[in-house]
Amino acid sequence: MVQYFGARRLQRRTDFPLLAPLLDITVALDPQLLVAYKFGAIFLSAPSSYGAAEPQKAIALLRRGIQANPEEWRLWHDLGFIYYWDLKDYRAASEAYREGSRHPDAAPWMQVMAAVIEEKGGNRETSRFLWTEIHNSAEDETIRKNASMHLETLRALDDIEELERLAGRFRERAGRWPQSLQEMIAAGLLQGIPADPQKYPYQLQSDGRITLHPNSEVKLDYGPSPEAR
Repeated sequence: MVQYFGARRLQRRTDFPLLAPLLDITVALDPQLLVAYKFGAIFLSAPSSYGAAEPQKAIALLRRGIQANPEEWRLWHDLGFIYYWDLKDYRAASEAYREGSRHPDAAPWMQVMAAVIEEKGGNRETSRFLWTEIHNSAEDETIRKNASMHLETLRALDDIEELERLAGRFRERAGRWPQSLQEMIAAGLLQGIPADPQKYPYQLQSDGRITLHPNSEVKLDYGPSPEAR
């Protein structure tokens, strides 16, 4: 399964027609192979730029894993996360976290996430909490790297929102958009040239918009939710 996914990526293919069938075979042979459910769900649900873009199949795989491994509360976390991040189905996400929180060994934050998602939906703070938990608890470097990329996205979105707000304040005072970030520093709105999580300086456009440096690899198209964009 991993070899298939890796080979398709190396070929720069964006379709993975055999991924779900291979996962079905894998878990049929070993229903307790937890890594197949976790990694399989990640690959299946990820957008077509780096995955199969089939979140419903990821959900079916995880529910199969939960049925075969009812003691594994983290599979409920994985299920809730796909509902939350990929499908923006916050009610289903909250229900998954709540169901997982009933397991006697479940982490306390499972119940917290059920309540927060039910109340706030897909705001950035909720997304940041989830990706931080995934990053800190992941044993696999690929999962940690993926979580780090999403955390970079969330930080950059926060930075851009704040910088555009400050550019708006400059316009209110001066009657025009600032011509450079240095001009915003001179106006006392910034203490220095702000940089994205990869240390590249943000770019100020003539209409007050903030964009990434051309060399930056931070991805803004992840987007935590339609609400937060």
